[in-house]
Amino acid sequence: MRTNQRSSGVSVAIKKTIESVKSNATSFIHSKEYTIKIANCRKDYKQVFRLAYLEYLQKGYIEKNETQEYTIQQDADDETVIFLVKDKNNIPVGTVSLVMNKYSALPAQSEFMNEVKQLESKYPYIAEVSRLAIDKTQKKTQEILCMLFNYLAIYAYHVKGNQCLICQVLPRHALYYQKLLRFSKIGKTGHCRSVKNIPAALQYLPLKIYQEEINTKKINLKNSKNNMSLYSKFIPLIYEKEIAQRLELQFGPMSKQDQEYFRIHSNAIQYI
Repeated sequence: MRTNQRSSGVSVAIKKTIESVKSNATSFIHSKEYTIKIANCRKDYKQVFRLAYLEYLQKGYIEKNETQEYTIQQDADDETVIFLVKDKNNIPVGTVSLVMNKYSALPAQSEFMNEVKQLESKYPYIAEVSRLAIDKTQKKTQEILCMLFNYLAIYAYHVKGNQCLICQVLPRHALYYQKLLRFSKIGKTGHCRSVKNIPAALQYLPLKIYQEEINTKKINLKNSKNNMSLYSKFIPLIYEKEIAQRLELQFGPMSKQDQEYFRIHSNAIQYI
């Protein structure tokens, strides 16, 4: 299937991130340009779904719809968490969702069932990174990308006790995820069924690797221009638990009223 050849916000962010890491730029996370929170009200959800809709539509991943919102079935699951980044003018500029395997099927299982089962045999608690969208008109998309992955890793590891992250990525992005975030590929290239069956590679990251990378980043990255790890830009470990506590207080599952408003139905009963 052919998709729009214009670069997405995520593609732009990846390119800028690589340039910034190579140049040993200062930490993104301490920037005052952006703030991040967990979406927990209808206004937040509308901003997330609208941003994701615009980004996915312009790439040809989804069709136009009347609501101009992009929702996923897992939004209704009690454990799904949605992150929202806003700029200093309170404009939504980035989002990503984490879907947990504790009570429901992961989106990747529709295409990569055997691979997910293989990972679950070693890492029982898995979270899938889903619906990543970044406004490509932002000058500092690399900061948005870094902030989203830093906070989702903190939440997954400290709040939910997840042992592994997985994500479906475009094959051309796979190497960047491996270099920047130490993901590894599992299985053959397949298709992401939720977005018009575009080609997708399943990547996974044991969260112990993310912790080890942050622990050793000062030693490994001090004078190394060849090290491409994005973890050099992450928040120091000493602040992670404080951030995790704040995120945990922000979280709340989508209400039944909001599920009805957005016409979302949980897939929790599908996971056996």
